[in-house]
Amino acid sequence: SFSKNGPIEAEPKNKRGRDEKIRILYEEYISLHPVMHVWENPITLKPDLEPTFAAAMHGVELAFILMAEFVSDSRYYVVKRPRVELIAEDIVAQIGLLAEIIDGELEDDTIDDRENTHSLTQDFPFDGAPPTASSYNFNKARQSPALDMLVDAITNVYGNLSGPEQYSLKKVIRNITGAFQTYFGDWTVGIGLEEQLSEIRQLVGLPPLKVEFGRRYLDYKALVRPHVIMDTFQNKIYEHTEDFFFRSVHLGTECWAFIALQRLDSAKKQLATYSHWHNAAAHILSATHILSYLGDHIMMLTSMILRDYLRLKVEIEGTSGEGSSHVKNLRQTVQVLINPLMDRLRELDGSSPTPHDTGDSDDGEEERRLLLSLYANPEKQPGLYSYAKSLEAIESGLNGGFYYKHFCLASNVIGSGAKGTMKKSVQALKVMYERALFPNLDMTRSQLGKVIDEELAKKKGRIMDRITEEHNGMLSRSNNSSIESLSDLRGSNSSSNNDLSVPASDFVHIERSNSGEDEKETKEVFYDANLDGSGHGNGAPPQPPIEGERKLVDMLAIDPTSNPPPGCPFHVPGGNAAAAATPKTSRRDLPVSPRSPTPKSFDSIRRRLYSAKNVPPVFAQAYAAEMAGNLMTVSFLDHAWGKTPPEAHVAATKRQFALYQRGNSAWDVIFGDLLPEAITHIKWILDVREESVIEFGHNSHELISRLLSIKLEKLFVDDAVGEKCRILTTDTEFYSFTRQMNRLMKIGSKRIEIEHVSIEPIETFESRFTAKVKEGAGDSGQGAKWDMVYVSQCVYSTQETIVLDLDRFTEGVSGALEERDNKECFFVVDGYHGFGAIPTSLQSFENVFYVSGMLKHVGSGANCAFLIVPEAKVEMMKPVFTGWIADPSVLAPESKGIKMGSDVGYIPGFSLMGGTPAFMPSLLIFVEVMRRWKEMNISVIHAHRHVMELHKAFIKGIEAMVARSGGTSCWSGMRPMADEAIRSHSITFVVNNAETAKKVVELMREIGDIEVDSRKMYVRFGFGFNHNIEDISKLLVTCEKVQDAIN
Repeated sequence: SFSKNGPIEAEPKNKRGRDEKIRILYEEYISLHPVMHVWENPITLKPDLEPTFAAAMHGVELAFILMAEFVSDSRYYVVKRPRVELIAEDIVAQIGLLAEIIDGELEDDTIDDRENTHSLTQDFPFDGAPPTASSYNFNKARQSPALDMLVDAITNVYGNLSGPEQYSLKKVIRNITGAFQTYFGDWTVGIGLEEQLSEIRQLVGLPPLKVEFGRRYLDYKALVRPHVIMDTFQNKIYEHTEDFFFRSVHLGTECWAFIALQRLDSAKKQLATYSHWHNAAAHILSATHILSYLGDHIMMLTSMILRDYLRLKVEIEGTSGEGSSHVKNLRQTVQVLINPLMDRLRELDGSSPTPHDTGDSDDGEEERRLLLSLYANPEKQPGLYSYAKSLEAIESGLNGGFYYKHFCLASNVIGSGAKGTMKKSVQALKVMYERALFPNLDMTRSQLGKVIDEELAKKKGRIMDRITEEHNGMLSRSNNSSIESLSDLRGSNSSSNNDLSVPASDFVHIERSNSGEDEKETKEVFYDANLDGSGHGNGAPPQPPIEGERKLVDMLAIDPTSNPPPGCPFHVPGGNAAAAATPKTSRRDLPVSPRSPTPKSFDSIRRRLYSAKNVPPVFAQAYAAEMAGNLMTVSFLDHAWGKTPPEAHVAATKRQFALYQRGNSAWDVIFGDLLPEAITHIKWILDVREESVIEFGHNSHELISRLLSIKLEKLFVDDAVGEKCRILTTDTEFYSFTRQMNRLMKIGSKRIEIEHVSIEPIETFESRFTAKVKEGAGDSGQGAKWDMVYVSQCVYSTQETIVLDLDRFTEGVSGALEERDNKECFFVVDGYHGFGAIPTSLQSFENVFYVSGMLKHVGSGANCAFLIVPEAKVEMMKPVFTGWIADPSVLAPESKGIKMGSDVGYIPGFSLMGGTPAFMPSLLIFVEVMRRWKEMNISVIHAHRHVMELHKAFIKGIEAMVARSGGTSCWSGMRPMADEAIRSHSITFVVNNAETAKKVVELMREIGDIEVDSRKMYVRFGFGFNHNIEDISKLLVTCEKVQDAIN
């Protein structure tokens, strides 16, 4: 649908028509137009780098798909490892190039425009910032369909790979993910792939990446639109095994050729807008690195199986890379880059502007005169000289890095004597790299060399002669005359006629141990110590890089013998020679170290968490006895009593036993060790503001009752005549709170006013509730201030999420309270059914309470709850109903204790406690569960995503069941559900009445050994992190049987 091409002529009548046909066929063959449509239609307001970013990530997406294909290749005669390693190196190279472009753009020296830089290391949002994903963490760090494909591929094949293959795959995954972390880790936004990269690491046994909760992520799906790349794979039929590989390498070439042209255009802009030669040179060097990369990129095709490619070659005759408009534009675009340089040199020289020339005409001689002056005096115009050197570099990059590699590719794949798909000889490709782009620069370098040789003829060989003389003196002193003369080795060019000996420093002794023998073979090698133009000794005895650099080179899979550009962060001091000191080792030569069993996927980590395999027999026997031998029962009651990981429960029980044996000193452990650790886990799960205080109690009702008593205090004060306590809540709060409100209303006191807002319809609940807060208490239209506002994130009855955007809702309610000068109100969010289930950040909770407990989704048992108190309300925590532990300082030796009339003090963190706490067992379990979560790198995001996958499977099965029943199924009344990012973990069905609901629950237990529950006419299924996909199969089978029984 994005194609720009018209009809294709069968037999074009001229060269132009033939070229056009080749172009159209090529672009259609590689599916170029949908991809270009993304580049040409950016979505940001100031899309300086967006097209580049999108094109680069399209190249990376293609490479991920290719890697998945290589990993999954079913051809028995294909050795997977070299191809996987090639594509992994390609991915690392692309990531490095992208980072170089973005970082380089931000480092430009254009002072006047510094304030408008679009750095991704600054705080968001900012003017012209790229779009970021929604405020919820769910799925915003896993936006790549290609990475999903790679995850599936590795999951399916990893266990069947040989040891060396697994080691190789582990190493390349380390390189790829390490590169992402190294290059993009300091951005204030995530790129949007972090969770997928972390998951891939775990699949091969590497520790996962740290994926920060609450971090902002780029809206990768909107910026890159990666589905267009996946479409090239999924929407075509590939009859030949190397077809997708062949197309993808060409499409990837288009991505980066487009970027190279963008870099060259930006270089022109630096000159036209700012006259900044250094920046322009840097952008040209950036394009040079891309061209060098493209040479290596296309060489990946040498790994194709020749026979399989040749079968494809026959059928794609009629087009080739010759049809690439981007590649064709490269030479023309590069050649004209010298024009502004010559214009500026003429301007400085006072010469008249003339038509640009690169040949041997008189104008060419004039240009060489100007260039020679520049090269001979670089200090006079360092910017222009830097620009000229960048032109030399890009000429090497295009001719030597890309065109020459193109010739090598054709020679290696089909043979140097063959013809390609356009019936052109491979030998004809030589003309592309043999034709100079800037012949005047070449002649200028030669001319300058001749001029300096003539000027310094008297100094020729002087340094070598000095070294020779110094060394002769050392040899003479040591009476060592056994080495042949240096003059014999160097010839007769030395100005000295003395009998000089070879410097010992020019010998390198290489010792090799013979296998099985003690003797060592010593070999002497003479190195030519002449220096190349870069100042590095081409043949000097190599020196190994320092340890830190060696590790970095290894980590990023960089060829240690390559000579990166001076600005490259992985440049090894000493250039080629220094880098070559460490021998290049093939991955196939690396030994496979002993390795512990590696989980094939995150699912295996989750299953291990809930495995009872290592539970002591006494516990297993107790469980079997309790279940009367029926161990097949599956409980879908995570909303009621969450599943406790067995090993965590055992560990907590052991510690509880030990603490009880300590007796009274166990309190020191509880308050000095256990509570502080639990607080850190709670703050981690909920991303709590550091200054907030966490209060503990036995259940949420205890905490809320004490909190409410603070507001009820004014009713007991004699001088508070007419004072009222006003509470706003919903019509669907948990039973204890609703019962308490009912009791207060039953008293009939005119000094307590309780109002509620219906949760239905849920779509408008937030706005209706906020409006009521703003309206105030009473019906006068000028309502009074609220003392407490209480609302659940998810309601107990139907288990639905009624607060669809927690940040927006709390900001709205808080704003309404502030507008009414009602900031003293206690605004409480009940998160009991969301804690540990729905990814939640409380960073915006500046003046909001949050209450929850450990019983449900964190699976830590009953009798422990907590209340998060905002900093602004900490000093107000002085409940009417209190106990001794609210101020444990009275137990200190220097305290006078408590007696009638003593002051009643409160200590933050203890203020809402009463008498002796009994929540140690639940708190112990919670700590053990959280320790395992962190050890296994589990987060709420992982748990939520797993449950949403279970939801999908269950809903799909139920919908099919209902359809088969003709709509008469008892499961027809499934309640609407919120978006996955904020959905509770329960699915609820509405049946005819409470009696039917009870009957359904009983039948589920009787027919399928499945536990569910009901409230009123609602049948509730609670899904948890502990459930497996096979549990869903059992659940669906039972549901169908219950449907038949009910009907």
